[in-house]
Amino acid sequence: MNSIAFWTFLLLGCMSIGGYFMFRKFLKVLPKADGKSKLDWQNYWVERSRPLWSDEMKAFLDQLVSFLEKKASTTLHTST
Repeated sequence: MNSIAFWTFLLLGCMSIGGYFMFRKFLKVLPKADGKSKLDWQNYWVERSRPLWSDEMKAFLDQLVSFLEKKASTTLHTST
């Protein structure tokens, strides 16, 4: 009986933590009073500051992004 209670609390705790982070991501996507979300503003400022970066830094950023895109696509393909 104790093991059932332990697993119940463990699963509820894990689902609560996961739900919290999913809800935070959902809130970032919602538009604010100006009609843009936090993620829209983040992308705006990254694109606006791109001319300030050196070519070496742009290449490094593209390398990081391509690695993450590859990793995300392989994760999606293996999970289905």
